[in-house]
Amino acid sequence: MPKPGSNVTIPGEWTIIMDMDPATIDLLVIDGDVIVEDSRDSILKASCIWIRAGSLRAGNSTTSFEHKLDIVLDGSNNNKSFKIGSDLTVKQSIVVTGTISLYGTSP
Repeated sequence: MPKPGSNVTIPGEWTIIMDMDPATIDLLVIDGDVIVEDSRDSILKASCIWIRAGSLRAGNSTTSFEHKLDIVLDGSNNNKSFKIGSDLTVKQSIVVTGTISLYGTSP
């Protein structure tokens, strides 16, 4: 499990089943696959999340995610910036150059 405030990269060859809530992460880069387990309410907190070449999934096209998933961008305008590519610097952002698939029940 990552320590609070750490930078975390999920390598491309990894598949992570998120079955517990990690500590608040500074920068989360997803090159592999992160699947949120549908067994409880979940929270993912980070200053910046970059789904670079991988995926973040909760549910799928045939089975909705039945619990609550909160994705929280944690921080303030005083947080440091993160360089995403050669021409983009961000704070408190979700950048998706991979895939995000979130399937829930209709409101």
